[in-house]
Amino acid sequence: MRLLRRVTAASALVAAVALAGCTTPTEDPPESPKPSAAPVFASEEEALAAAEEAYTAYLAMSDEIATGGGKDPERMRGLVTADQFEEEIASFAMYSERALRLSGSSSFRNFRLQQLHQEGGRVDIAAYACLDVSGTRLVDEEGQDKTPNPRPDLVPLELRFENAGAPPKLLLAASDVWEGGGVC
Repeated sequence: MRLLRRVTAASALVAAVALAGCTTPTEDPPESPKPSAAPVFASEEEALAAAEEAYTAYLAMSDEIATGGGKDPERMRGLVTADQFEEEIASFAMYSERALRLSGSSSFRNFRLQQLHQEGGRVDIAAYACLDVSGTRLVDEEGQDKTPNPRPDLVPLELRFENAGAPPKLLLAASDVWEGGGVC
């Protein structure tokens, strides 16, 4: 019985190969459209404005989640890249683990373009910003201030954004403290 199955399987394989060789060639499939050579953003100013808008949305959602004690951090999806999302989840976990929440809201200023790279439909933007957390406090469940003291009220950041398809939507890909100074 095993021999019959092997022979049958081998016969089916030989028949499939033979039939494949007997088919008439078809026309070549149409080529995939090539990525547009036109840049996504017409100017550095337009790219910077889009990055600033993306960071504004990110910061508002970040404050909202932190104000809620880190609950529902998945709301960050669509505002950050997949890698950055994992960092956000870990950061918000601190709020629930320590029973803390944010009081107040953050802001930023001095948003500046560091670098713009556009190729095909891909965009990478690096920018500097001065994060202002002077209007925020960390509080516990009783409302007691648990803000670290001392804490810098102004934090210079280097931010990186990537686009997420068409139409272009910038996502925050990285947010790091910038040691270069000068932006705050």
